Amino acid sequence: MCRGNTWNDSSATWGLGGTREGNCRCGWHRSPGSLPSPPMPFTRHAEPAALLTSLDATLAPPGEVLLLFFGSEDPDSGESWCPDCVTADPVLRAAIKRLRPDAPCLECPVGVRSAWKQVADHSYRLHPRLRVQRIPTLIHFINGCEVGRLVEGDCADPDA
Repeated sequence: MCRGNTWNDSSATWGLGGTREGNCRCGWHRSPGSLPSPPMPFTRHAEPAALLTSLDATLAPPGEVLLLFFGSEDPDSGESWCPDCVTADPVLRAAIKRLRPDAPCLECPVGVRSAWKQVADHSYRLHPRLRVQRIPTLIHFINGCEVGRLVEGDCADPDA
Protein backbone atom coordinates (compact mmCIF):
# COMPACT_ATOMS: atom_id res chain seq x y z
CA MET A 1 0.00 0.00 0.00
CA CYS A 2 1.24 3.48 -0.82
CA ARG A 3 2.20 5.66 2.08
CA GLY A 4 2.21 8.85 0.03
CA ASN A 5 -0.56 10.46 2.14
CA THR A 6 -2.63 11.60 -0.83
CA TRP A 7 -5.22 8.85 -0.50
CA ASN A 8 -6.07 6.23 2.04
CA ASP A 9 -7.90 3.34 0.44
CA SER A 10 -7.47 -0.11 1.95
CA SER A 11 -8.17 -1.71 -1.44
CA ALA A 12 -5.29 0.11 -3.11
CA THR A 13 -2.06 -1.60 -4.07
CA TRP A 14 1.51 -0.42 -3.78
CA GLY A 15 1.88 0.40 -7.43
CA LEU A 16 3.53 -2.45 -9.30
CA GLY A 17 0.63 -2.28 -11.71
CA GLY A 18 -2.26 -1.93 -9.31
CA THR A 19 -5.00 0.56 -8.61
CA ARG A 20 -5.18 4.32 -8.25
CA GLU A 21 -2.23 5.05 -10.51
CA GLY A 22 -1.66 8.77 -10.94
CA ASN A 23 -3.20 9.77 -7.59
CA CYS A 24 -0.14 9.58 -5.40
CA ARG A 25 2.58 12.14 -4.76
CA CYS A 26 5.21 9.47 -4.18
CA GLY A 27 5.81 9.17 -7.93
CA TRP A 28 5.49 5.39 -7.97
CA HIS A 29 2.00 5.50 -9.45
CA ARG A 30 2.83 7.28 -12.69
CA SER A 31 1.53 5.72 -15.85
CA PRO A 32 4.15 3.64 -17.71
CA GLY A 33 4.03 5.96 -20.75
CA SER A 34 5.22 8.89 -18.64
CA LEU A 35 8.41 7.19 -17.45
CA PRO A 36 11.82 7.92 -18.92
CA SER A 37 13.34 5.17 -20.98
CA PRO A 38 16.98 4.86 -19.82
CA PRO A 39 17.82 1.46 -18.37
CA MET A 40 17.67 1.31 -14.61
CA PRO A 41 20.87 0.18 -12.92
CA PHE A 42 20.90 -2.93 -10.76
CA THR A 43 23.85 -2.86 -8.36
CA ARG A 44 24.76 -5.70 -6.03
CA HIS A 45 26.05 -5.25 -2.50
CA ALA A 46 27.72 -8.59 -1.88
CA GLU A 47 27.83 -8.27 1.91
CA PRO A 48 25.51 -6.56 4.39
CA ALA A 49 28.42 -4.46 5.65
CA ALA A 50 28.91 -2.97 2.17
CA LEU A 51 25.33 -1.69 2.11
CA LEU A 52 25.12 -0.61 5.73
CA THR A 53 28.27 1.52 5.59
CA SER A 54 26.82 3.55 2.71
CA LEU A 55 23.10 3.32 3.56
CA ASP A 56 22.63 6.89 4.79
CA ALA A 57 24.38 8.31 1.73
CA THR A 58 22.42 5.96 -0.55
CA LEU A 59 19.07 7.05 0.90
CA ALA A 60 19.94 10.75 1.22
CA PRO A 61 17.58 13.12 -0.57
CA PRO A 62 16.93 13.96 -3.30
CA GLY A 63 15.95 10.94 -5.33
CA GLU A 64 14.67 7.45 -5.01
CA VAL A 65 16.13 4.00 -4.59
CA LEU A 66 14.82 0.43 -4.45
CA LEU A 67 16.42 -2.13 -2.14
CA LEU A 68 15.84 -5.79 -3.02
CA PHE A 69 16.64 -8.33 -0.28
CA PHE A 70 16.88 -12.02 -1.21
CA GLY A 71 18.66 -15.26 -0.37
CA SER A 72 22.14 -15.56 -1.85
CA GLU A 73 22.73 -17.90 -4.76
CA ASP A 74 23.80 -21.46 -4.16
CA PRO A 75 27.17 -21.87 -5.92
CA ASP A 76 26.18 -25.30 -7.26
CA SER A 77 22.81 -24.37 -8.78
CA GLY A 78 23.26 -20.65 -9.39
CA GLU A 79 19.80 -20.04 -7.88
CA SER A 80 18.87 -18.60 -4.54
CA TRP A 81 18.43 -21.07 -1.69
CA CYS A 82 15.10 -19.31 -1.03
CA PRO A 83 12.29 -20.75 -3.22
CA ASP A 84 10.13 -17.62 -2.75
CA CYS A 85 13.04 -15.52 -4.04
CA VAL A 86 13.44 -17.71 -7.12
CA THR A 87 9.72 -17.35 -7.90
CA ALA A 88 9.61 -13.59 -7.28
CA ASP A 89 12.83 -12.59 -9.05
CA PRO A 90 11.58 -12.47 -12.67
CA VAL A 91 8.30 -10.80 -11.63
CA LEU A 92 10.08 -8.10 -9.63
CA ARG A 93 12.70 -7.39 -12.27
CA ALA A 94 10.12 -7.07 -15.03
CA ALA A 95 7.93 -4.76 -12.93
CA ILE A 96 10.88 -2.60 -11.85
CA LYS A 97 12.17 -2.25 -15.40
CA ARG A 98 8.71 -1.42 -16.69
CA LEU A 99 7.51 0.93 -13.93
CA ARG A 100 10.68 2.45 -12.43
CA PRO A 101 13.39 2.28 -15.11
CA ASP A 102 15.04 5.43 -13.77
CA ALA A 103 15.33 4.29 -10.14
CA PRO A 104 18.51 2.55 -9.02
CA CYS A 105 17.88 -0.88 -7.54
CA LEU A 106 20.35 -2.22 -5.01
CA GLU A 107 20.44 -6.00 -4.77
CA CYS A 108 21.07 -7.00 -1.17
CA PRO A 109 21.67 -10.73 -0.69
CA VAL A 110 21.14 -11.74 2.93
CA GLY A 111 23.75 -14.48 2.74
CA VAL A 112 23.64 -18.25 2.80
CA ARG A 113 20.69 -20.00 4.41
CA SER A 114 22.50 -20.59 7.71
CA ALA A 115 23.39 -16.89 7.95
CA TRP A 116 19.73 -15.83 7.62
CA LYS A 117 17.31 -18.51 8.83
CA GLN A 118 16.72 -18.36 12.58
CA VAL A 119 19.40 -15.65 12.96
CA ALA A 120 17.64 -12.97 14.98
CA ASP A 121 20.64 -10.64 15.06
CA HIS A 122 21.25 -10.45 11.29
CA SER A 123 22.20 -6.85 10.51
CA TYR A 124 19.34 -6.39 8.00
CA ARG A 125 16.82 -7.54 10.64
CA LEU A 126 18.16 -5.12 13.26
CA HIS A 127 18.83 -2.01 11.18
CA PRO A 128 16.20 0.62 12.12
CA ARG A 129 15.64 1.80 8.54
CA LEU A 130 15.43 -1.71 7.04
CA ARG A 131 13.84 -4.10 9.57
CA VAL A 132 13.85 -6.93 7.00
CA GLN A 133 12.22 -9.97 8.61
CA ARG A 134 11.37 -12.13 5.58
CA ILE A 135 12.66 -12.51 2.05
CA PRO A 136 12.22 -11.57 -0.65
CA THR A 137 11.60 -7.96 0.37
CA LEU A 138 11.56 -4.92 -1.90
CA ILE A 139 11.70 -1.52 -0.17
CA HIS A 140 11.04 1.72 -2.05
CA PHE A 141 12.59 4.92 -0.67
CA ILE A 142 11.97 8.45 -1.97
CA ASN A 143 14.00 11.33 -0.54
CA GLY A 144 15.21 9.08 2.26
CA CYS A 145 11.72 8.01 3.38
CA GLU A 146 10.24 4.56 2.95
CA VAL A 147 7.15 4.86 0.76
CA GLY A 148 6.44 1.20 0.12
CA ARG A 149 7.41 -2.38 0.85
CA LEU A 150 6.61 -5.73 -0.73
CA VAL A 151 7.32 -8.86 1.29
CA GLU A 152 7.40 -12.57 0.37
CA GLY A 153 4.33 -13.54 -1.69
CA ASP A 154 3.57 -9.93 -2.63
CA CYS A 155 6.90 -9.86 -4.51
CA ALA A 156 5.71 -12.63 -6.83
CA ASP A 157 2.33 -10.99 -7.51
CA PRO A 158 2.51 -8.84 -10.66
CA ASP A 159 -0.61 -6.98 -9.50
CA ALA A 160 0.72 -6.08 -6.04
